[in-house]
Amino acid sequence: MTILATMVLLGVIIFIHELGHFLAAKSVGIEVQRFSIGFGPKIVGFQRGETEYVICWLPLGGYVKMGGMDDEVMERLEGGGSGEPREPKPTDFDGKPIWARTFVISAGVIMNMAFAFLVYSGVNAAWGLQELAEDRVARVEPALLPPGAEALAELPSGVRLVSVGDREVGHWGDVRNGFLEAPAGPLAIVTGEPSLQLEIDISADPEERIKILRALSLWIDAEVGIVNPGSPAEKGGLETGDRVLAAAGVSITNWYDFVDVVEANPGVRTELSLERGGRRLTRFVTPDAEEQANRITGEDDTVG
Repeated sequence: MTILATMVLLGVIIFIHELGHFLAAKSVGIEVQRFSIGFGPKIVGFQRGETEYVICWLPLGGYVKMGGMDDEVMERLEGGGSGEPREPKPTDFDGKPIWARTFVISAGVIMNMAFAFLVYSGVNAAWGLQELAEDRVARVEPALLPPGAEALAELPSGVRLVSVGDREVGHWGDVRNGFLEAPAGPLAIVTGEPSLQLEIDISADPEERIKILRALSLWIDAEVGIVNPGSPAEKGGLETGDRVLAAAGVSITNWYDFVDVVEANPGVRTELSLERGGRRLTRFVTPDAEEQANRITGEDDTVG
C-alpha cells in the first residue's frame, strides 16, 4: 500500500510538472510530439493531433518531447537509438526566441509551485484553524492567573482588547499570540469600551503564559448553535438561532453566563427566556447531571 501511494503521489507531481512544460510550449507555438509519464518503452498511449500521450515503464519522471529538442537525448529517454540533426523550423523549440525557451523550461517548476500553493490553500480553507473574529473578553478567572498577571482580573466582562504589548488585536488569535510571543517582563494591555490600560509582569515560562490564556475567555453570544437530537435542549423545545436572555431568573449576557446557570442546575427543571425571530418565548429544560472536573480545583463536581 505504501509503494502504491508513493507511486500515485509521484505520478501526480510528475504530471503537474510536465503539464507546465506542455501548456507553456503550446502557448508559444512549439510543436509537442510526445507527452510522457515515465521513461523507457511505453505501456499504453494514444495519439491526439500532433501529440502522442503515453505512460512508460519506469515511473521515475516524465518528459515533454518538443520539435527541435536534442533528438539523441529524447531517443534515449524513449528507449531507441539516436536520430539525425535537423534544421530549426518555426514550430521547433530551438527555433523560438530565448524568452520563449526560458518560459517553457521554467514552466514545470512554476506549475509545481502553483499546484502546491493551491493544495495548501485548499487544505487550510477546508480544515485549517479559523481565527475567531472576536476581540472581547467575556470573563477572567482570577484563580487561574499566574503571579504577576493579577491585574487582568480587573478586566470587565465585554471589554474589547485593543492591544497586547506591541501587537494590535484584530481577532482572538492576536490575543493568544500577543501573550505567547511577548518578551518577558512588563506587558501593557490596552482596552476599549471601556478604555483601560493595565500592565502585567509576564514570565518567560511558556506554561505561565498558557495559564493566562486559560484564565481569559473570549466573548461568545448566548445563542444556540446546534441542538443535538435527544438532548435536553431538544426536549425543552430549543431551536438553532435562539438567543438566551435569562435562565432561572438570572440575566444572561454571554454564553458563559448561560453555562453557569446550566451547570448549577443538574437535573433541575429550569426556566429559560428566549428571543426567537424577534419574539420573546419561555421554555423549560432539565439539564442532565454529569460528573465533570472543576477547572479551578481539579476535583469532580456534579454539574448540569
